[in-house]
Amino acid sequence: MRTAPPILLALLLSTVALAGCSDKNGRGPKTADPSGQPAYAIRYPENLTRTTGASQKHEQAARTSMSKWGAFPGQLKNTDWEVVGKVIDTAAEDGKSASFDEEAERQQHVQAFLDEEREPLVKKIGGSAQYTAKQGGCNVEVYGAVAGGFKDAFDERFKARIRERGDAFILIERNQEKIGKANLPSVQDTAASVAETSWRVNVALERESERLKEVAGRAGGVRSTLDDFIEDEKKLQAEPGRTPEEVKSSQERVTLAEKSRADLDAAEQAAKDAVAQHEEKRKALKTEFENALSELEKAIAEKAKSEPKTAAK
Repeated sequence: MRTAPPILLALLLSTVALAGCSDKNGRGPKTADPSGQPAYAIRYPENLTRTTGASQKHEQAARTSMSKWGAFPGQLKNTDWEVVGKVIDTAAEDGKSASFDEEAERQQHVQAFLDEEREPLVKKIGGSAQYTAKQGGCNVEVYGAVAGGFKDAFDERFKARIRERGDAFILIERNQEKIGKANLPSVQDTAASVAETSWRVNVALERESERLKEVAGRAGGVRSTLDDFIEDEKKLQAEPGRTPEEVKSSQERVTLAEKSRADLDAAEQAAKDAVAQHEEKRKALKTEFENALSELEKAIAEKAKSEPKTAAK
């Protein structure tokens, strides 16, 4: 199995620590409104668009997971269906817990960071690995292995850490023989899927709605900040004694700010639409989840009636 370089572990731990500093429960120190900061305002439309799309990603992921549950009962043979049913019920409750939420939220922050920074990180790590290989007289291409190992390492740790937060996996460990060794992968994967979907529907979507309202509410302040910033930069360019390099750098900042200002209206409208539609979409998805979970529980209960308990192998 490929292992991650130490830099990956350091990256994960530092990013997770930063993610855990958010005041999502309304306690602890309050941060200042950043809408008056040019550095924030320039990146605001992109940030607002990303925040707007977060709920949609949760919806899509939840529906993808639920679409696979119907096949689950048919994947098991010679199992104790009562135990399986308890595992699924427990997994659904796990997804609502503060412990699960804490880890899932951390992973969401880390994943967002990795998605944005994957290419430069892989280049940096791959370059170091390539250099080391050549110094050792090994003339092989290592970038592909680095990219694959990078993804695999995080995926494996994400999976392991989130499962440690669920009581469903304690039940699975206690009842491996009753479930059946051959059935364990399917039961583990489905329990993880149910817990994650429960978290998305019952916790994450609501948080994303509040987060979007907060970020979208800064649009007016950001617009004013961008206007002031562009004006200040143009005044700077007109100051006597400014070097061509300084003027060029200033104009690059003006170009970025003008692009952000041009993108702001569309991003703000999309955010307002998302906020207006959120409650209806959240209720619809929750109903879908409850129905899908009920159908899965019903199918397992039917199996428990029709198939006698057996000593699973």
